Amino acid sequence: MSPSLRRIPFRVEMAGVIEIMGRSLYSDRATPIRELIQNAHDSIRRRRDEELDYTGAIRIRADANAGTLEFEDDGIGLDEAEAERYLGTVGVSLTGAIKGDAAREGASSALIGQFGIGLLSAFLIADRIEVHSRRGASSQPVTWIAGRDADILVGPGERAERGTSVRLHLRPDALEYAADLAKLEEVVRRYAEYLEVPIHIGDSQRRVNLARASWLEPTPDDNEIQTDLAERFSEEPLAVLTVQDRGPTQLRGAVYVSPERTPGFTSEATVHATLKRMLISTSVRGLVPSWAPFLRGVLELTNCTPTASREDLVRDAAFRAARERLEELAFEWFERLGREDDVQWQAICEWHRYTLTGSALDTPRLRAVLRTTLRWSTSAGPLTFDELLARSQADPLRGESVDHVVWFNTERRQERWVDSAFRASEAPCVHCLRSFELTLLTALVRDANAAGGAIDLRPAKLESDGFADSVLEIRDHGPIDDVWQRFLGIEGTRVFTGRGSGAQPCLALLDERGDLARSFAALRGQGRVPAGFQALIDRELDTGSSHQNEVLLDLAHPLVRRALERSCSHPLAHVLRVQVAGALEAAGARLGDDAQRTRLRDLEWVAEALP
Repeated sequence: MSPSLRRIPFRVEMAGVIEIMGRSLYSDRATPIRELIQNAHDSIRRRRDEELDYTGAIRIRADANAGTLEFEDDGIGLDEAEAERYLGTVGVSLTGAIKGDAAREGASSALIGQFGIGLLSAFLIADRIEVHSRRGASSQPVTWIAGRDADILVGPGERAERGTSVRLHLRPDALEYAADLAKLEEVVRRYAEYLEVPIHIGDSQRRVNLARASWLEPTPDDNEIQTDLAERFSEEPLAVLTVQDRGPTQLRGAVYVSPERTPGFTSEATVHATLKRMLISTSVRGLVPSWAPFLRGVLELTNCTPTASREDLVRDAAFRAARERLEELAFEWFERLGREDDVQWQAICEWHRYTLTGSALDTPRLRAVLRTTLRWSTSAGPLTFDELLARSQADPLRGESVDHVVWFNTERRQERWVDSAFRASEAPCVHCLRSFELTLLTALVRDANAAGGAIDLRPAKLESDGFADSVLEIRDHGPIDDVWQRFLGIEGTRVFTGRGSGAQPCLALLDERGDLARSFAALRGQGRVPAGFQALIDRELDTGSSHQNEVLLDLAHPLVRRALERSCSHPLAHVLRVQVAGALEAAGARLGDDAQRTRLRDLEWVAEALP
C-alpha cells in the first residue's frame, strides 16, 4: 500500500439510505409494520426454544393523539450490548447470525429475519424510533433511541418485564396507521395471517391473525383445506391439490383450480408465497407453470431465499427446483384427475378450455394429458382423441396409405349439416369451432404420428380425398371444367360435380376461414397488418385447405344435367347460377354486391329468354 494513502471509515448518510429504501427497495409503505411484526415473532420463537411451556404474543398499540405506533412482545429481549451491536448497524442481523449458527450446527430454525434492515425500514413512516427491551430478570433493561440522522442514543432503560417494545413516532403523512385501526388490522392480516404467534391490537383479547393454515398441518384434512381456501380467496375451488413434498424442495401448501376464467394466456397465477408462514408475495412471477394461470393457493417455500425487501424470492437454484417440482406435481395431479375423477376433470376442461387448449400447443406433456381426457365436440357426440381414433379407421377398400382418417369441420354455420352428413358414416367429424382447437388437433395428430401412427387429418370438404364418395356417397365426382368454373364460381367458390341422389341440384359447403383469409389479404395489401401479427394469422389459417367455399352440382338432378349439356350462354346456365347463389346463401354465406347484381342480371336474362 502506498504510504500516501489514508484509511478512512465508510460513511453512510442515513437520510439518503432511507430515501433509497422508500423509492427503490420497498414498494409498499406498510412494509415497516410487516418488518416489526417479523422481529417480534423471532424474539418470541427464540424464547420458545428456551422455555417449552412459554407461548408468547405480539401486541400493537396505536395512539392517534400522540401520533405513535407501538409493537410489543414478551419474547427473549435484548441486552445493551446486543442493542448497540445489532440495532444500530445496517446489514447486521441478530436473527441472521442465530440462523447462521443453527445452520452450522445442523439445527432447524423457525426465525424469519435475515438482512438487518427491518428496523431501519421504520423510518419510512416514522421520524423517531424508541426501543425498550429486557433480556431477562437478571439482565439490565436497555433503551435505544434513533432519529432520521446518524446519531443513536443507547443506555440503561426502565422496562420491568422481559421482552421488547418498539415505539414509532409517526411522520405526518403516516398518521393514518395510528388513526385508522381497520386499516392497521388489514395490513397485519395481509402479512401475518398465517403466523402461529397470536397478534392483538390495543388491549383487546381478540386475535387478529385468525386464518388457519390447514395445508401446513402434519396430517392435512382435504375438506378443511378446501374450506380455508374458499374463505381466503372468496371463491369455491373446482379442485384442490394439497402439496406435501417430502423431497429436497420441502414444498408445502395447497393450490386449487379457480372457477374464474383467466382472460388470456399471458395471465399470471395468483399463488401466495409464504416463508416461515409470513407472506412474501401474493403473486410470485415464474413460480406457477405458465400453462396453468388458473391456479390459486398458498405455498410455503421453505428452502427459497427472499430478496432484501422480502417482497419477492431470489431466482436461484432453490427457486428453480421449487418451480420444477410444482410443475411436476401439477402434471401428476391432472393425470390422476383424468384417470380417477372424470366428472371433476371434465368440469375443469370445460371451464378453462381456451386456456388448456392454447397452453397445450407448446406443452407436450399437457397435450398428452388432454389426448386421453379432453372431449371434443363431434358428429357422434363428445369423444376424446383416442376414442376418435378408434372410430376413424381408414377404408381398406379405397387403398388408403394411412391407418386412420380424422375429419374436421371449422364452419359453425354448417355444424348441423355436417352432423347429418356423417350420420351414416362410421367415422365421426370433429367440430373445431373455437380458437386453437384445430391447431391442437393437428398437434395431437403430429404427436401420434411421431410415435409410429399413420393418421391423416382432413377437412370435411369436397376437395378432400374420400369425403365425397365415403361420406356423402357421391359417385363420379371431381372439379368442373374451367369454362363452367369461371361462370359458376361466385366470389371464388370452387365448383364440383358428382352423381348423388338427385334430391337437390346443388349443395354448398362454406369455409369461414376463407372470408378471414381474404380480409387479411386485403389488409396486408394496404399495409395495415403489423408484422408481428402475420405469423399468428398464418398459423391460424394453416389447415392444409384452400379456404374457399365449395358447391357440389348433382348430375342426377335434371336441371344440372341439362344445363351442363349446353353452353354457359343458355338460359338454363343462368338458372343454375341462380341456384348456386341460393345454395351459398342457404348455407349462411353473405354474398357481396357484385354477386347480387350478377344474380339480378341472370333473372332478367332468363325472364327475357322465356316465350
